[in-house]
Formats: sequence, structure tokens, C-alpha cells
Amino acid sequence: MRKSGIVALLLLVTFVLSSCSDPVDHSEAPIPDDYEVYSAYLEQSVKFNEFSPVLLICSNTISDDAGEAFIEKVPKRFHPGELDHSLIRALAETASSSSELSNDFKLSFRYQLVSSDQLKALTDDLEPGFRREKAVSDAFPNSTLPFFLSKIGYSEDGSKALFFVTRMGIDGRYVLMRKELGKWNVDIERWSYIV
Repeated sequence: MRKSGIVALLLLVTFVLSSCSDPVDHSEAPIPDDYEVYSAYLEQSVKFNEFSPVLLICSNTISDDAGEAFIEKVPKRFHPGELDHSLIRALAETASSSSELSNDFKLSFRYQLVSSDQLKALTDDLEPGFRREKAVSDAFPNSTLPFFLSKIGYSEDGSKALFFVTRMGIDGRYVLMRKELGKWNVDIERWSYIV
């Protein structure tokens, strides 16, 4: 059981680092709503300590080739009735390519965008795990491990948003956000590697 967990974690790290280096599709840049959703999630979910006052965000969204992993994995992570299939399809369609993020996040704390090329140069020859984390921490002192975000799939009425987030492949999760009274809130988070 422990061995399968380690293998799953290594596969997730490999997926994140390889997908973040996919070609960037500039024609499908994030829309303003995306930054509202991302910012609301990060404001509500990120906890800082005195040693990591700057949030690192990978400047390229992570992608999933042809949306296959999202189509297969998302329904297994949510309970029946929590998601409709159109939202899963929307995520699969939008997250099949990567796009470049800009400094349009509206956060109450400092953040820094870091490119996938920078991260890959720091970690490419290192085994997944502590050595990669240390290399990034040494290069970006007083920062969190970088957050990797997928593009966002929206419900047809625009009131729900679904995306994937991970911190360097350590703790991937699917996030369902709900817009109520003009404000996005985290509705449900589900870990990606728990079956």
C-alpha cells in the first residue's frame, strides 16, 4: 500500500513538471473570471508562515493531453450529485492545452510568477521529492513551493468553476468553486491521488 502511494506521488510530480513545459497557447489566454476564481481560491486556501511570505505561482497553466486524465479521474474524486458531467467536460476541453498567466491576480499578499522553464532548469536532473523542493527553496528564498494551476472549466450558467491545483506535484487536488452574490467561494476540494 505504501509503495503504491509513493508510485502515485512520483507519477503526479512527473505529470506536473512535464505538462507545465508544454507549448503555451497564447490564443487561449485566461479570461478575467479566471483570475477572480484563482485569486479567491488562493486567498481562502493558502496559509502562510513567517518563513514563506511570498506565494510562487507557475506562470504556465498545467495541461492534460486531450483531457483524458480529467475525464477519467474527476468523477472518482467527487460523490454522486456533487458535479454534473458538463462541468467535467468543460474542464477537460479547456485544460487540454496550456496558457500563460499574467500578474492579474488580486491577492492580499505578495506573489511571484515563475516560469516552467526556470523550475525545470532547477529540478530537471533531481529525483522527485525533497531535493527538488530544496532546489526551488534555495532559488526562491522566503517563498512557498510553486502552485501549478490548470485552466478552468465553467458550468453553462457560469456559477461553478472546476480546476486542478498542485504544489510541485506534492498535493494535487480538484477544486470546485461556486459563485454566490458575485463572489467566488471554495465549495469542494478533493485530493487527486486518493481513490
